[in-house]
Amino acid sequence: MRDLILLVCAASLLACDPEPVASGSLSLDFYSATHETAGFIPVLDAPESVANSLEVVATRPGIEGFVPITETFSVAAGGGTIRNIPHGEGWQIFVRGFLDVAGAPSNTVRVFGATPLFDLQSGDDVRLGVQLGLADCVMLNTHSGAFHRDGGNEELFVRRVGTASVVMPDGRVLITGGADVSAEGRDNKLYDVVEIYDPTVGQFFVAPFRLQRARAYHTATLLPNGQVVVFGGLGVGSDNALQVSAEVEVIELSTPSNAVSLAAAVAPEGFERYAHTATLIDLGSDRVSVAFVGGISGGGKPLASVMRFFPGDGGDARTGRFVQQGDMRLARAFHSATRLPRGDAPLAVAGGIGPDDEVHALIEVLTLNASQAGCPNGESASPDGSFGCFVQPAGAVLGEARFGHRAVALHSGKQVLFVGGFTAADRSRMATKLELMGTPPGQSPENGFYMQGSDDAQNDLPVGAIATGRGDLEATLLADGSVLISGGRQGALPVRATSRLEPCRSTDGGSACVTQFVEAAIAPECGLSQERYGHEAIRLQSGAVLFTGGVGLGGPNVLVTMKRSEVYFPRPNAIGDLLR
Repeated sequence: MRDLILLVCAASLLACDPEPVASGSLSLDFYSATHETAGFIPVLDAPESVANSLEVVATRPGIEGFVPITETFSVAAGGGTIRNIPHGEGWQIFVRGFLDVAGAPSNTVRVFGATPLFDLQSGDDVRLGVQLGLADCVMLNTHSGAFHRDGGNEELFVRRVGTASVVMPDGRVLITGGADVSAEGRDNKLYDVVEIYDPTVGQFFVAPFRLQRARAYHTATLLPNGQVVVFGGLGVGSDNALQVSAEVEVIELSTPSNAVSLAAAVAPEGFERYAHTATLIDLGSDRVSVAFVGGISGGGKPLASVMRFFPGDGGDARTGRFVQQGDMRLARAFHSATRLPRGDAPLAVAGGIGPDDEVHALIEVLTLNASQAGCPNGESASPDGSFGCFVQPAGAVLGEARFGHRAVALHSGKQVLFVGGFTAADRSRMATKLELMGTPPGQSPENGFYMQGSDDAQNDLPVGAIATGRGDLEATLLADGSVLISGGRQGALPVRATSRLEPCRSTDGGSACVTQFVEAAIAPECGLSQERYGHEAIRLQSGAVLFTGGVGLGGPNVLVTMKRSEVYFPRPNAIGDLLR
């Protein structure tokens, strides 16, 4: 029996409530992603072998205990209308496809799709497209047949690598800047182009504005008020020569028609950088900042300096200011920076490569704890809410030094999983072992971490490993707690390896688990369609993952920048898996 609850009064919600409830209707267009291995045949064009029954669930994830509205549609219909949906905010549609044989319902999810969050207000009759794809499969992005808009594209308009993207509150994806590379992998053109991906129609649109300056290998950070802070990157100077940026731009994106890019603050001299990290630190009560850590300077060397950017009055980044922090102990680039769930120790920085090509294993933590007895690198100030310094907690060392890796925050940052990376400066050796960092219960990160996964780690159960070691990969936390790892490169050449890291969930107290994470193959022939590294893997509000850009292969040992866009569709056993 399927786990979704059938609401007996779904056909007429007004009859279920003694008070009249304002309601509207929702028109849905189901459109299929395509799969290259299957000859680009849309998945819903073969209902006899893929799915012939679609279960459509309308729910409000933000309301605890909300009973979803569930209806069934035939695949042949290609869409339909759900009527009498109460007006309100935060609605979302999930679709699961099943292959029912001889009238017997199946419990195996064959097809999946979902919308971003949307509101249904007075007078609204909402029209939404839902892109459907094979469950646990990467497929080529396609557009809605019924609701697509002129001027849109199914892949990026501009092939590029080194972009910076954010998912906006309305579910659209903002993609900024980037670079084109030569066949040898050298940057030969930088872009100021901004594109917007609309998942309700499966299309990319060129934004009605450009960045103030072309840039790549920069960062873009979404603030709680919906503004986007774009900082740093490799840019172009007035003489058309490459120049490292220290400028902030602020993007306002309430609707596509009034989106604008606004120039804002410039970091102090010497703080220009690219290949850095940007981490939002939201301590509440208007104490919001973005920490810019490490990266590569205008002189081409990794940096130890750190700056935090504080929005101005009312959280407006256009009047923001920079506050320099204490330096890290080690200069580093291509490192990871992970938000920790503590206000006085909000950030952990791990790995990276230094100015003399040394690969780092040291983990440092930004502390804002006022009782910290000064900063270790000679700063006279003590930490407070706006100034922090870096400390090395006991045990905070990777078992395998690495750069170009990925750090995935698990359980809201209580644990951090380190995946992949290069262990040699020339990228000739790659890490396969997984490592796990955590804080003992009740302790501050400043007081120490436990590390698991290294050769000398004191743990009873190894963390696990990936079969294909590589760096510059992507690792994306899925709603069910597994981690999707995709692409990357070995040496200079990209790979297409795609798999999931699944937490071992033993039912007998853990004795059946050999490792804490097991690398699981996704559905057959369902990985990335092409090799790529330097791409972005963006988890959408639907729970799907959008792949954009990167560097692929245009021939044997010939690199080419990509604009192909793909989507990974998860396989939720229950809709609740997507609402965690």
